[in-house]
Amino acid sequence: MKPQASPAPPAAPILRKGLPVSKASLRRPGKYPMTTPRPEIKSIIVYTTAQKPRNDYPKRIISPPLPSACCTAANRLRVGKIHEELGRNYYYKMCKACGHTVKYYFNVQSDLDSPKFRKYYEWKKSVFH
Repeated sequence: MKPQASPAPPAAPILRKGLPVSKASLRRPGKYPMTTPRPEIKSIIVYTTAQKPRNDYPKRIISPPLPSACCTAANRLRVGKIHEELGRNYYYKMCKACGHTVKYYFNVQSDLDSPKFRKYYEWKKSVFH
């Protein structure tokens, strides 16, 4: 009597950058970050331990790869001007003690945040609710 062949194993999940992709993301491509290609984000920061921290803004900023205990909001200084990338505003902030640098993203205050609009919104809320 001939032994029956076992059923074929299920197909291996598709890998993207070494990470398995879930079945849900295969059904709805683009909905999950692993299936959506990310645009290249440019940076002038070079993270290395081979060189001392150095600020050569706007060409390059040499920074340690990891922040230290001294890297608090109070110790970070703004470096350079405001930039826009992919519709978001940022500038560089460097720790004045150790030189660790990051891109600091922030929201621009819109008209909706103005005191005049807030006053109108509070009035509208009190009248209609």
